[in-house]
Parts: sequence; structure tokens; C-alpha cells
Amino acid sequence: MANITGVTSLLATASETYTNNLSASISAGAGTVPVNANTEYTDGQVVVLTVDAGTASEATFTGIKASTPARFTNCIWTEGNTGVGHSSGATIVDYDSATHFNMLSTNVQAHANQDGTLKTSAVQAALNISAAVPADYTALAQTMTTIVANGNRSYTGTFPAVDYSDRLSAGKRLRTVRSVAAPTQCATFDGTNDYFSKSSPAGMTFTDDFVAGAWVKLSSYAAGGIISRNNGTSGWQLIVNASGQLLLAGFNAGAGNYKLMTSYQSVPLNKWVHISAQLDMSAYTATSTTCYMMLDGVDIPVSLSQAGTNPNALVQAGDLQIGASNAGTFFAGKIAQAFVSSAKITQANVRLLMSQGLTPALITANNIISAYSFSNSLTDLNTTNANNLTANGGVLATTADSPFGGQADGTISTTVDYGIIQKVSYGAPDTTVTFQVPEGCTVPTSGGVASVSYSAYKSPYGFPSQKGKWRVATIGKSLLTQVAPVASTWYNLGSQQISVPIGEWVGGYAATAQGTSGAAVDVDALLTLSTGSSTESDKSFTKWGYA
Repeated sequence: MANITGVTSLLATASETYTNNLSASISAGAGTVPVNANTEYTDGQVVVLTVDAGTASEATFTGIKASTPARFTNCIWTEGNTGVGHSSGATIVDYDSATHFNMLSTNVQAHANQDGTLKTSAVQAALNISAAVPADYTALAQTMTTIVANGNRSYTGTFPAVDYSDRLSAGKRLRTVRSVAAPTQCATFDGTNDYFSKSSPAGMTFTDDFVAGAWVKLSSYAAGGIISRNNGTSGWQLIVNASGQLLLAGFNAGAGNYKLMTSYQSVPLNKWVHISAQLDMSAYTATSTTCYMMLDGVDIPVSLSQAGTNPNALVQAGDLQIGASNAGTFFAGKIAQAFVSSAKITQANVRLLMSQGLTPALITANNIISAYSFSNSLTDLNTTNANNLTANGGVLATTADSPFGGQADGTISTTVDYGIIQKVSYGAPDTTVTFQVPEGCTVPTSGGVASVSYSAYKSPYGFPSQKGKWRVATIGKSLLTQVAPVASTWYNLGSQQISVPIGEWVGGYAATAQGTSGAAVDVDALLTLSTGSSTESDKSFTKWGYA
């Protein structure tokens, strides 16, 4: 059988009437074969020819026809005595050979199975159907190597050393595959008597700076403990109140002796939201490096309050509890990926913690005392402290729900997440893509994406296209007041704001204005949605109220 391993074009043009002679001598393995004439072929056609047929020097090659001068180029010698040269005037002919047959059979095998049926890959290529699984997506040869979480489910990813601006554009869908499977379960708390606990937790000795957080899916507005260590007089607690606001407090030998931070915004119901809060007992100012709260990786406005001796330190006491505080104030809803740290964590690192699930490396890097996935496990992810939990009230960590990998049908994938491209830019040599993911999806930011596909379809297979999953909202359920307002002055009560991700969004709001006065006077009020804290930026968002 002829050796055609070096042959790249497998369909040759045959002309068995072609007989000619070499116009010059050639050496063994020559890449160009000159002839007196080759007009029977068209320039660019692949041919199979034999030189010195019927002699001891007979050898066969494939080549590409070229003219002026007449010759064959890109020659590959496939059979016969390929180790000798050939003299000027030697006969060169085109006839059936082992090379012809081998090229033909190899070409057929590339497109058909042995039983004659067409190969799926060949049909997909002919009809321009993606070979990706599922077929609604086209796989990219390069994956994103650097991914940054921007907050509010927005990400920026970099494809290194490749220009994908010719195929990726705003509006197209992304499908990312994790290299490490994500958790698929969580714990559901009934709000009555469910909680997890650990008595005398190891490693929990901090008295000043600390951070606590978790993924939560609140089922009703009722006061509930998320993660705490509190015996009623000392300790600390991260809870949600009856208005859905977050509270983080540190206590020092008295329930009325505390420092407290409260969010103006409320946690939405029935949606996975990542919450995190940092309390600096001694500095006690509301900044991104002292006392802060974050929802879905975005800093939100908070208020500070203190009472008693205004302590600069807390006292550790009580059991570590998740889903309650001091065996009361029970949480109603779902919790996953809960943690507590004994030191400050930068807001950028909080976005790392929320994006791929808690890992040993992240736990070490962020001074996390204890962390829990609640994916069918109550084991502390920090194996050094090993504050493994005990279930109370019948709660289990086996609910099939997760802030990772939500699908269109409501199921959870261990590896797949989805997004909508908002912006694409190419700056040699890399392509940068900003994309938005829905509620219930996150993309790992620490090199955890194994592959990326894209689709031009509006709702490709598995894609969560429900509008509610893409809504970015801020909710305020508490009453905010302005004493002695000045006419024609705009006020941002409670510093209400929302960080809008990159992209095209439909903006809107709902609010009610109430006015009170000691005198019998009318009170008129205007409400607006603005890009400034004390201005009116778009009159279409302004409405009038009367009280």
C-alpha cells in the first residue's frame, strides 16, 4: 500500500491518456517535477503520476499542476523506488496505482462509516451545524483564562492571544463549563425550629474585625439568624429582620451593649442572593475597608448604631449557629456556602468567595475560621478547626437547589453556567468580554472554566431565559424620612442606590411619598430615578406625589 501520510489533498484528478517527459533531471524526493507539457490538467489540480514506469527506477508521486513553466509542485513521493533520481527525458505517465486507491479510500473513510452510512461530523460540517454538545452552541478553541467578578452577576473574561471579535458580539449567549463540579444542594430552614449548631467552636477568638456571609434564598420576611455566635448577652450575629434588612452586631457582656450595622436595602424573596458583612468594632465607620455590607458582590448603603458603653471589642460566647441566633430567631429559607472570618476581607476577595464555592485555598487566604457548603454535608471545610455541625429541628442539607448552574427547566448543573454578552473588545493580542449571568448562576474566577461556547439563538438549549432571573433590583421596605425639607431640593433618603452592570437595561422604580405637617398645608413631593444623589437626570423617571 502506498504511503500517503504526507498527502493533504485526497481527491486527485485522473487523465490516463496523459504521457509526457521530464524537461530536466530531478533528484530523489524532488518537491518540483518539471515536464515538457501538462495542459491536460488545470492549474491547482491534484494529480498522481509515475516516472520511469516499468523500470527499476519506477516511482509514484502526488503533486499540484502549475504552468509557465510546465511543472508539478508540492510533490509527495508515495510508492516505488523513491530513493533515486530521474534523468531529463524520462517518461512520466498517469495511470491507476496503489496511491490512487489509497487516496480514494482514505477520503471515503473520512466521510463515511464502514457500513456506508455518513459520519455525523461530515454531515455537521457540510450543513454548518456546530459539533458542540448541545448543538445550539459553537465551541471556542480558546477558553477564558482570566475572569473578574464585577458584582450584580456581571463578569469580565479574557481570551488570551486570540481575536474573537469576529464571532462574539453583544446579545449572543455564552455557555461556560467548569473544570471542577459545583455543589448542587443546600439546607432549607422552616423558620420555626430548624438550625445547625456547634458548641465551643475552635478558633473563634476574634474580638474586633470579622466578616460573615452566605448565599441565601429568603422565603418570607421574618426575623431570622443567618450565622451567629450569641448567648443573649455576648457574641455576634448576622441576621435578617422582619423588613428583610441585614444586621451585623457585636455584643459585650450585655444585650444593650453593642455596635450594630444595618442595611438600608432589603434582601429580595425567593432569589439566590450572596450576602456578606464586615464589622470593625474599634474604627466603626461605614467605608469599604471598615464596616460594610454587600449584596451580590456590590457595596450597599448601611447605617451604624451603638448603645451601652459603645464597646470597641466584642466578647465571644455561645454556640456557633447557622439558621438561628441563640437557639431562636429562626431563619426561613435556604442557605449555602456560609462562612465566618476572623479578619477583614477586601470587597474584591468577597467576589472571589461568591463565584466558585468555598475552597481550602480561599479559606486559608481569607482567614476563614469555619465554612460550610451544605451540599449534603455539615462538615467544616476548614479541616484545622473542624467545627462540624449538628442538625436541630429536623433540618437537612439535601435540598436540590444551588446558587450555581441553574438551567432553563429549573434543574441544577454541576458544571454548566450561562450568560449574555454585553460588551466585546479586542486589544492585541487578547479579546475581552463582559457578560451577565442570571440569578442561580455564577462563573468561577480562579481559572475554573474548562471551555466556552457561544450561540446566536435567543434561547438555546438549557439557557435560563426567564425574565425574572435577569432582573437587577434594589428593595427598600423601611420608612425613610426627611425632616424640614427645603423646597426645590432633591434628597436621596438613606443613600439608596443600585450599581447597574454594563449592558442595555430597562430602568424603572416604584415608590410612595408621604407628607406630614403640623399646620393645615398641602405637601407636594416629586420622586425620580437619577444618576446623581441629589439631582434630576431624566424627567421621564420623575413622578409627582401629593400628601
